[in-house]
Amino acid sequence: MTGEHPNSPASPTTDSANVPAQGSLHTPGPWAVENPMDFELSIVEANKPTHEWKFIASIPTSPEFDFPRSTAEANARLIAAAPDLLALCLEMRQWLLPELTKEPDRSFFWKLHHAIAKAGVEIDEG
Repeated sequence: MTGEHPNSPASPTTDSANVPAQGSLHTPGPWAVENPMDFELSIVEANKPTHEWKFIASIPTSPEFDFPRSTAEANARLIAAAPDLLALCLEMRQWLLPELTKEPDRSFFWKLHHAIAKAGVEIDEG
């Protein structure tokens, strides 16, 4: 592909189905958005039958809440994408780490580092 970094892998690794990121206590991905009831969307472990769902979060969709349903659906999709996004952030951090000594502007790296920390993942600096 044009524009790829010369050391980038052939395809990105976004398999969050294995285990939580090292140092993380969150439920392993992948997660999915389901709509078991009219008044809420549920974020659950993906690829499981309904009776085996482990609920991660729920987003209310009733009219008495402040968000329209379209916003609730967008929020639910963002939450469901969290394990994949975290896996990519961790991979990108590892990819950028050797470049720190060469790159004078480290702001992107530290923004990424803080986003990972916000997710509650402890990073082994060694």
